[in-house]
Amino acid sequence: MKEPVPYFTALILEFEKSGASAESINKLFDLLYELRKKNRSHQEQYILAKTLYLLGSHHEAEIILESDESPVHSPRKKEQERSLKLLQEIRKENSSPFRTAKVYRDLREAASPKKISLLSLDDLKTMQDHDGNRTTYQIAFSDSVKNIIVCNKNVTTEWINVFSENQPDEFLMMKLIFHFEWLAGIKNELTEFYRTADTDYKPEKTDPDWFNGLEVWDVMIDIDLENTIHTEILIADYYNNGYSFCLTLKDSAIIDLQYDPAL
Repeated sequence: MKEPVPYFTALILEFEKSGASAESINKLFDLLYELRKKNRSHQEQYILAKTLYLLGSHHEAEIILESDESPVHSPRKKEQERSLKLLQEIRKENSSPFRTAKVYRDLREAASPKKISLLSLDDLKTMQDHDGNRTTYQIAFSDSVKNIIVCNKNVTTEWINVFSENQPDEFLMMKLIFHFEWLAGIKNELTEFYRTADTDYKPEKTDPDWFNGLEVWDVMIDIDLENTIHTEILIADYYNNGYSFCLTLKDSAIIDLQYDPAL
């Protein structure tokens, strides 16, 4: 590892002068990963806490500064004072009901193409779901399927709910499997639809980084009596202060996109 203090000082300067560019954020994350792997001195504990603070992980930074290994307990008065000042600043921000600090993410993994989930009929199971006098069917995943790729994101199957008004047969199951394969790689369709979508709270950023910064929260699929697949996906937008939008689809077509700052 490079000499920590001058290297960290240079990273902070680059981060601030670039307006938190993607390259400067990546360098801070690289420093974060390196510091986490080693036994740290008080000085390095402070640098780790400060790095987390800059990246918006205030609670984790607070935990480090409150730990037994915290530089707050350093025998060096200057290290103590510097760490206490940072800890007081973090506590003040954490106690505020309104969060203003940006939480940064390392988007390099998000940008890498994911292998599409190739499901088989054995990966799906059907359960009856009674609602009063109405019987619907829930389609769930077998225990061996933990994640599904949606919009090039790994989405845990716990966040995916599928219901059908018809009792699913092999044809419907295959249609659903093909639908998941299509959902995995809808980058171009979503980006193009987003550019012309008429919605409040829409950010200006529309380059590939915008898609990489999306995070899928929830997938709800309803299949009607005509076996039409209606899909709603809740997606958090990293480049728009974490606001989320609901993406609405009908079979293999996107039909609506609406931001909701309450989500």
